[in-house]
Amino acid sequence: MKHYPLKDVKPELLTRIAQGVLNTYILDQLKNINQDKALENEIKDLQALNEGNDPQSLNEVRKRRQLSDTLPDEALMPQIFELDSGQVLLAHVCRNEANETMIEIFSDLSLDLTKLKAITPQVCKAFSWCQPKYIDIWARPGSEVEKQLLSLPGALACDSFVAAELHQLLLETDTDIRLRPFNLEQDWPWYEQEYNDFLAKNPKMKSIVPISEKDEIEAAIKNNLCACAMLGDQPLGMIMAESSQELGYNGLLVTDIFIAGQYRGLGYASPMQRLFIQENINKYTLLLGFINGVNTPSLKNAFKQGRRLLRQEICIPREVLI
Repeated sequence: MKHYPLKDVKPELLTRIAQGVLNTYILDQLKNINQDKALENEIKDLQALNEGNDPQSLNEVRKRRQLSDTLPDEALMPQIFELDSGQVLLAHVCRNEANETMIEIFSDLSLDLTKLKAITPQVCKAFSWCQPKYIDIWARPGSEVEKQLLSLPGALACDSFVAAELHQLLLETDTDIRLRPFNLEQDWPWYEQEYNDFLAKNPKMKSIVPISEKDEIEAAIKNNLCACAMLGDQPLGMIMAESSQELGYNGLLVTDIFIAGQYRGLGYASPMQRLFIQENINKYTLLLGFINGVNTPSLKNAFKQGRRLLRQEICIPREVLI
């Protein structure tokens, strides 16, 4: 096996890896997908991993991880691995919401347990400057690979990619709630307090349902994609989103759906989401989101609107594979 920085990869090898990424989706449920555009978008997403190659970003990595200045820049960059078998991998170091180190691996071929056990020691050796807690891969939901990997000790179902084309969504609703634009000055204190109250009762959810930062909400407000749900004159929840080119669509990526404590469990999340979609239905062609696999209420809510599970992230403890 040889490896070298992603920035030096040949286009045809990157295209193979991007196609491998597409193969980890269930795409036959998307009737209007353009395979060429989807592939182009995956290539672009993989190339974007090079954005951390600038000297300032690399020095920040050294400082944060207390690494020697003598460690070559290229050792910190995303790497391409060419296996003797002909298989090609792309691996990079990243962190999850709990600030734990992971190595995320993409491949032109499916990564089952046998292949992961064969490659993980060598990939970890190439990134010997870090000690990853997890090896992070993506799999097709319902596949034998997914079942095999999720059965491993300590394996976690992390981001679940749930999406549907707009014509597949269920949008009818009869509700007393209404949406108005989120006002940062007026609504942020309410949102922050409600989130902290939620976290006090559910401390394990901090990295599963992280709070949306002020600057993220401000950006969504500027794009008219952040709303506060009202019941009478009382706020009961917020929903926000951003535009996305995932799979080559003009997509609407839902990034936060939050219900205040006294209204939680009363069925308001579904009509709030449907009202929000109705306001944006003529602007986008795909509704999507990434929901942590243990966040059952949010997944159930997404499914109620017609979204489907199309791709699953799996985090496997490194020691299970070495």
